[in-house]
Amino acid sequence: VARDPQVQALARKLTDQYLADPSSVDHEIAAIALRIAALNGDQALYDRITADLKAAKTPEAYFTDISALRHFSDPKLVEKTLEFAISPQMRSQDAPYLISGVMRDPATEKQAWVFVQAHWGSIENLGGAFAGGIIVQGTGSFCDPVMRDEVQAFFTSHPAPAAERSLKQSIEQINYCVDMKTHQ
Repeated sequence: VARDPQVQALARKLTDQYLADPSSVDHEIAAIALRIAALNGDQALYDRITADLKAAKTPEAYFTDISALRHFSDPKLVEKTLEFAISPQMRSQDAPYLISGVMRDPATEKQAWVFVQAHWGSIENLGGAFAGGIIVQGTGSFCDPVMRDEVQAFFTSHPAPAAERSLKQSIEQINYCVDMKTHQ
């Protein structure tokens, strides 16, 4: 999505404009521009977005920046996003959604899944059953039989009691996707 060079150039221009003066770009357009710019974003853009996030004066600005962070594809920046999600700097009620968002991106899902497994204790501490449920739901976007088996094994040994139904639904969604991929 949005890999057209002209679209990316325009998105970066609008992103730069928004980060310099948020009132200069319609909020809805800015939100999309930031996500597109983040796809190929570098450390400098990442730093500008995180600085804007820390200074956010409205919920809209805060969530625009959070949404942009989950779209970076550079593995180092993905790792920074995931680490940020479990840090005290991130609001605990928002962290599972950020992690889940990174997991739902096919380009970053494996890295995010490895992170989730390695940091499960910290993720559970964010919001207990609530956090676990959001993460379990995020696995439903996987489309790989190996990852499905990993999800099943992981949540068998690390139960998320409030997410039992979500786990069944996620496994079912993964199976549907794997089956569709096989038929294609």
